[in-house]
Order: sequence, then C-alpha cells, then structure tokens
Amino acid sequence: MSKLGMETAAGRHGMHHTLLALCCGAVLIGCPADDPADTGTPSETSGDGDGDPGDGDGDPGDGDGDGDGDGDGDGDGDGDGDPLWVIIDSTDLADGHLEVLTIDISDPDVAGEPQIQLTGAAGSGVSSALGGTPFGSRRLRDGGADMPVVRLLNVDAQGTFEIVPIVPDGIPEYAPSPSWTDDASAALISAHTDLADPGVLYWVTYANKQPVEATQVTGDHGPSPTFRSATLAEDDSGLFYAVDEDDDQTFELYYAAIDGALGPFTQIGQLDLLTSLSAQLDSAKLTYRYDHDLDDLADLWVRDLSDLMAPPQLVNTVLAGTESIRTEWSEDNQSLLYWTGEGSWGELYLVNFVGATPSAPVRIDSAERPAWTKDFEFDDLGQVLYRFGDANVGIQGLARVELVNGQPGSVEVVTEPLADGAEIENVHYAGGRVVYQAANSSDQTRWLAFVDLSGPVASAPLRFVEDIPDFLVAFTIPQVTDRVVFAADMGSGRQLLAVDLDDPNLTVHDLAASLPAEWPVPTNFRVADSERQIVFVSRSSRSTEELLFRVRADGSSEVEQLTELGHELSLPSVMSAE
Repeated sequence: MSKLGMETAAGRHGMHHTLLALCCGAVLIGCPADDPADTGTPSETSGDGDGDPGDGDGDPGDGDGDGDGDGDGDGDGDGDGDPLWVIIDSTDLADGHLEVLTIDISDPDVAGEPQIQLTGAAGSGVSSALGGTPFGSRRLRDGGADMPVVRLLNVDAQGTFEIVPIVPDGIPEYAPSPSWTDDASAALISAHTDLADPGVLYWVTYANKQPVEATQVTGDHGPSPTFRSATLAEDDSGLFYAVDEDDDQTFELYYAAIDGALGPFTQIGQLDLLTSLSAQLDSAKLTYRYDHDLDDLADLWVRDLSDLMAPPQLVNTVLAGTESIRTEWSEDNQSLLYWTGEGSWGELYLVNFVGATPSAPVRIDSAERPAWTKDFEFDDLGQVLYRFGDANVGIQGLARVELVNGQPGSVEVVTEPLADGAEIENVHYAGGRVVYQAANSSDQTRWLAFVDLSGPVASAPLRFVEDIPDFLVAFTIPQVTDRVVFAADMGSGRQLLAVDLDDPNLTVHDLAASLPAEWPVPTNFRVADSERQIVFVSRSSRSTEELLFRVRADGSSEVEQLTELGHELSLPSVMSAE
C-alpha cells in the first residue's frame, strides 16, 4: 500500500493521538500550547499571518470565533494530573436547545461526566466559540440571537465554575473582541448594546479574572459615529482609533499614550473614504494602509508618534506590481517583510525601523526564487522563511534567509529538490520544525516530509509518508508541534495518523483503529498542543448524530466516548485553572 512503516500496537489498537471532527476538530491537550491564544487581536488584521487588510469593523480585535482554544489557557497541564477540562457546544437532539458543556479530563484514564455550564433556546447563538482570555477564562456568547451578550467562564483548582460579565455593570454587554495587554490587566473593548449598534470603545481593567473598571476612551463624536481600526499598541504603550462622526466618509484619527494610565486623546489628522487601515502601533510609530497617492493601491505609511505634526512617510517605496501588498512584522515590531507583485508571484522586501524611520527596502528573495504571495515569516531564530516558485511550475520549495545585523545574508533551501511535475502543496512551521506536503503529477504520488530548523543548518528532509497515489490521499495537517497528527485516505478508508517528531524513525501510528465502524475519522481537525491526550468529534455515518471522544496521545488507550449523542457539536477546546 505504501512505505508507511505503520505501527498499531496489539491489544490497544495503536491509538496514539486525537481523533477529530467531521465538521469540527481534534485538539491535542495537556502541555503548554505552542501558538498564541485566540484572545482577541491587537489590531484589525485578519490574523492569518498574510498581512491582509482587516474587516474594518472598528472592533479592536478579530475575535475570530474559531473556537480552537489554542493557547487560551487550554494547555498548561503537564501530564501530572493538573486540572483540565474540555469545553464543547452541543445541540439537543430532542428540542434543538443549545448547551455549553465541560468535562473533567484531568485523569487520563477516567473522564468526568459532562456538566452543563450554559443553555439557550434553539437559534439563540449560545456558544463558547469566541475563544479564551490570557488569564484562562473562556468567552461565552449568551442571550438571544438579536441581543447577545458576552460573559466569562471561570474555573478554580477545585473545579468550581463561575460565569461573570466581561464588562463592569452599566457597560453594554456585547463585547466579542477584546484586545488584551500583555499582562492581561486591561483590554481595549468595543462594547455594543445589540448587533446593529456601532459600539463604543472602553478601556476595561481586570483582576482575579473579573472586570474592575471601565473608562470610555472615545470622546463625544455625535449620536451615530462610525469607528474604524481601534488598535492597542503592540507594547501596550498607546491606543489609536479612527472615527467618522457624521457619515461624510471623513475619518478623524485619534491617539492616546498609556503610561501607567490611559492619557488624553489627541487628534492627529483625518483621512477620507476610509475602509480599513490595518493599523499597527508601538511606542515610536503608527503604521497603516492608505491610498495617499491616489494610485488605487493602499500603500503602507508610518507616522512618528514623537512628532505628531510630521507628515506620514511611505514605507513600501519599491513595488513590483499592482496587487495589494502583504506584510509580516518581526516579534519586536522593528522589522517588516512586505510582498509586492502580480498574481500569486512577486518580490519580498525587508524594511528595518529605527524609531519611526524606515530603511530603504532590501529584496529578500531573488529572480531565481520569486516569493509566493501567501507564505513568508520571521522564524524563531529571527531568520526569514518564504515559499518560492513561479506560475509555470507552482511552489517549488521553502527557503530560509539568514539575517545579519538586519541585512539579508546566505539563503538556504530547506526542502528537497523536486522532479519535473512536482510541487509543494502545503507547509506547516512551528517551533523550528517544518512538515511539508508535496505531490508529483507525473507519477501521481504524494508524500509528507519533516525538516528540523532548530539549528543554524537545516536537517536533510525526511519523508515519513511517501509513494501514496495522489487520488487516494487527502492529507489534513492543522499545525506542527512535537507531534504531527493528520488525516489521510491511504486506500483503506480515512485514517487518523500521528508521528512523534522526536522519534528518529518517524514511525507513523494509527490512532483510529479502535473507533467503532459507524463513527468515521473526521476530515477537519485542529491541533492545540502535543502531549497527554486528544479529544475529537465524529459524526455517525448513518445519521447527523455526533459524539465527543478522546484517546491518549501515546497510543496507550482505547478511544473513550465523552458525551451522549448530540448534534452540531463545536470544535472542542480546553481550559485549566490558573
């Protein structure tokens, strides 16, 4: 069938990781998460790493609602029995009412019974899918479909749950998208009375997982202002927003510094016909997208916050096409990558900032290896990773560019050379590890390979699934941690498989062997972290009924059913007592 080196342990059916959900997903749990939380974002960008402009809705963060729980207090169990709960939303089969359930999974051998934390009538929109907070709470959507509110679900070490408001008394309670400070002591919140309300911005302080005080940060802007690009600085040093007071498509820009407390707001200019600024802010500078030069391209501009009267300065002074530029910032917010080009291919540039002064752009890629529009980033070592190729042959590899004193140095192609007809279909990177999926249309095969990027030189690519007929395989890899979990049809039906990346043999483990035949391996799942156990949702092949399951991540257990039959189960997430 394949060169898989498949391992299924006799007597325990080789369960090694999670399973997942047909419409929802799987979550690995029990160790610190590798990715940041879905806790609201500090700007309006889309959150997918590609620098797309945001939705312009005026919220201080996406609150993308994907419910993945990846890092929002869901993974600090270290395998020694720390309190840990899985959270899932379910629709009752009898009358369609909604429930938010928690299940104690601290004991990897015996799970607790499901506990109902919140209920709502059919169609009410009650759910836990808004994500978490930096202090471990879960954000719940409560109330009716037309009058929702947001609350916090807290739990202590004894397993006592409590639902509290996300804002203090007297503040509108629909606040889906907080933007938290690094220490989680405060958040910028757009609070709404209902779904049609444009909202008002508040600075809310928190202590002991509860709101303490709210200060309205927006001034008197008339009866029906429209806000855009409410942004908390990356270093918590200030706030920014744009507002149209009288629906004339002219937006005034406001900035306030934070130095222990929120300072007064100063108007720093105005812009016309504003849709989205994709603002980024730190103590030295404000960057934003806008078509100042009226060439139908939203360029990237920078304002010096030490001289608010100074005009904006263009950042992307080099362009290679008419497509919207895409951006990615370094962790310290002092360096920027931007892509420019036509179609899906173009050029990748590096800009360094000294205060608010940008350097001249320096090209990172090359004419021989032009950058793909969607995938480039600074890696954990401060180098640059990008996918390259061209329109004729597709994506041909992943390159790593060394940065020396902020300037590009040597270039290393970390993926294998590809034969004619082959291309890279997907790449997943995290924590110095890369897993990529490649396919060859000439011999109709697909494979998966692993590369270790934790050192100064990349390891040689190691294939751990290969020579699979491409019409049979449907790889699904949500992210890379210490293990890789993926779903694939290898010819005998869809399987859930896992590889421990610390295993020198990269043995592939079959996780779903003990799953009852009526409950198939789902196709869509998401990995939150890498140890202890996995939870997943599966839908019956005979009906729309769904169940939540779990299995030990080391494959030493049978699949365990965690819930009774339900319908439209959400992607599971987890939380711990912090």
